[in-house]
Amino acid sequence: MAIPEKIANQQFGKMVTPRDRAAFEAGIKLGALYHQVVGFPIRNDPAVLAALEQTLEKTFGCQPYVQHIKVAIDPLEQAETRGTGHPFAYSELRGEMLRVELTIAYQGVQVVAGLKFVPTLHFPLMYVKEIHEENEK
Repeated sequence: MAIPEKIANQQFGKMVTPRDRAAFEAGIKLGALYHQVVGFPIRNDPAVLAALEQTLEKTFGCQPYVQHIKVAIDPLEQAETRGTGHPFAYSELRGEMLRVELTIAYQGVQVVAGLKFVPTLHFPLMYVKEIHEENEK
């Protein structure tokens, strides 16, 4: 284990298992993505949305322990454009538009977590979908 990893691990309590830490890391990544990108200016243009999805995947994929990340922006949930036909016309990315799934790998544990809008809750929910440990059969 590298020195920075040892130093980081010392900040976590002795009762925190690798499973706990992997779930924690997944939550941190989803929260960071959500709170950094909601409000981005966008247009209902497939090329713009695809470019933003790819950029988010590449940049948030750089964070520690991220094994895989997939970001989708649902244009059907898009806010109304502010005006039309003039240079100030654009929409903003809303939490309801985001669908994210990521896999965190930490010390033999994989956590698959996600973010999606749940209509019955009227809320973009972050959740843990699956947890796999190396010692599972």
